[in-house]
Amino acid sequence: MLTNGVSSIFLTAYFILIVTIDILSWIIYLLLLIFLIKCRWKDDRVISKEFFTLCIFNGVLDIIFVVEEYVNFRIPQFGFFEDFYKDVLAYSTAAGVCYVYSLCQVIVISLSGITLTFNRFYAIKFPTAYKEFWSGWRLFLLTIWPVVVVTPIFIAYCRTPVNFIVDPLSGRIFQNFFDERVNNDIWSLVIGLHITALIVNGVLNIFLVRIIKKEFRRSRTNVSSQDSDNRVDLAMSKYALIHFVCFGMVAIVETIIVFAFRGNSTYLAYNCLTTYVLAETIMVFFSPYTLLILSKDIRKRFFLFLRLGKLNKIFNTSTNRLAVSNINPTLQTRSHKTTNLPNQRQRQNLMENVVI
Repeated sequence: MLTNGVSSIFLTAYFILIVTIDILSWIIYLLLLIFLIKCRWKDDRVISKEFFTLCIFNGVLDIIFVVEEYVNFRIPQFGFFEDFYKDVLAYSTAAGVCYVYSLCQVIVISLSGITLTFNRFYAIKFPTAYKEFWSGWRLFLLTIWPVVVVTPIFIAYCRTPVNFIVDPLSGRIFQNFFDERVNNDIWSLVIGLHITALIVNGVLNIFLVRIIKKEFRRSRTNVSSQDSDNRVDLAMSKYALIHFVCFGMVAIVETIIVFAFRGNSTYLAYNCLTTYVLAETIMVFFSPYTLLILSKDIRKRFFLFLRLGKLNKIFNTSTNRLAVSNINPTLQTRSHKTTNLPNQRQRQNLMENVVI
């Protein structure tokens, strides 16, 4: 159990908040995955296989990951079942399997971010070839390649003994590998892969942002366009950008943890591990909320799927007000240098482009 004191009160409130968010988000995520799978089963046009196959596959892994993390990482952080973790689980094969699996899953999340960004880049840069390229065996390989990369790592380290360490000041329980050399090797590998993934993903995102800006300017100029597919492409590109930012936060915290342990700043490392709980929550659960916020089509149909259609009126009212407030009172067309006030039809088109 957590020790008494001011820090214990703060940690208890912090963990209660995290658990509440996790439970609600896990349920929403699971329901959204069921909805997306159902749409894909019916070959829905909006929920396209080219992009949402990636989301569904990664989402299933996220759902499993959260359960594993509570058993092997988060409950010990709460200070519960100290004897069980130190005297029972630490001597079982399951402890090593779960610990290595969690590290591998975070690597999968980092590498899958590259695929998501590349998917959005390809969709906007090569729209005519997009559906053909992201299908069949190519889609299969592009979906599972992060798992293929981490499989040798998992096999090599899954039977490595681990132990659980109790922080005497707070009562929190932390996990690491019993062999210090193995601990340094695997964490160096993890950090190296994460930094590599961030660099590659960052470069792709730079190109993606440039394409998005060009496409957004074209959409704002051509107000008569009603291309729903184009709006969805832009929305899902923002999804890839947010994925990059969320994982970047996780990578930063991980790097601080590793260097803190190596520099014998144990208490800093323990506090960062506690912060890592929040970073993981953001990294895993950004996906359902981002999809629902960015895509009006998905949000509307998901609420109808849950028989909560009344929520659509609330969201539509608030987003329409935001869209109207952001409409530029002047508009320059491709064929005229002069500016004119948009008519009612043009204002409606602009709102649809702003409210994805």
